[in-house]
Amino acid sequence: MSQKIYILTITKNDISGLKKTINSIELLSTRLEIVHIIKNFEEDETSKFIRQIKPGNVKRILIDTKDHGIYDAMNKAIEFVPIGEMFIFINSGDIICGNLDTSINENAILLDAYLNLKESKSNRKIKIKNNYNSGMPFNHQSLICRKEIDMKFDEGFKISADYLFVLKWISPRYKSPRSIPQLDSAYIIYDGSGISSNKKLLRDIEALKAILLVKGFFSSIIYCISRLRSFPRYISYKLKINLK
Repeated sequence: MSQKIYILTITKNDISGLKKTINSIELLSTRLEIVHIIKNFEEDETSKFIRQIKPGNVKRILIDTKDHGIYDAMNKAIEFVPIGEMFIFINSGDIICGNLDTSINENAILLDAYLNLKESKSNRKIKIKNNYNSGMPFNHQSLICRKEIDMKFDEGFKISADYLFVLKWISPRYKSPRSIPQLDSAYIIYDGSGISSNKKLLRDIEALKAILLVKGFFSSIIYCISRLRSFPRYISYKLKINLK
């Protein structure tokens, strides 16, 4: 029996972005059996488009029951992944490229992630942080992980549930983010215009809550110090936005 990898895509009113994502998955070089789970917001034109795609080497599962937000949608997608199987989120508009290794025996693997800088028509590689205490340590689309019982995102969070997910499910198995094995033969390019990029203050407040829940008070102090160090960059970012 061949190994499987489940690629989970969340989409809403984005057929053009979804086309890019689907095309990139079809072009992947791999001997793994790919199951592409697409969670659409509701039954609409996007659902019709997905159903019209000709079957190929990728098995597709469409979920178009209405959801109550991004993390509810992500949880509905995860429900279709069997316990013990590997999965990765590649959202609508993101692309995955290269060669997925044919042997995945870890509980988590990281791919290189590049931010798509549309204005400059270039990409910027996202660095993996040294520890879990200074915010999300890597781009969440670069994480391949093994499904465990009760694994899901906390829907009480609006932005930072992915950080809480990493703290709860990944950090107990890997002492530091850089100790997670990396797969150099594949990479992802993602769109950085999401809500977490535009609402940094809310993101940071929720991240503080997440680290308090999982790591405790001492780690939360380290997190606050890291945010203070990044404050000048935050101000610079705001000034650039206001000047445009």
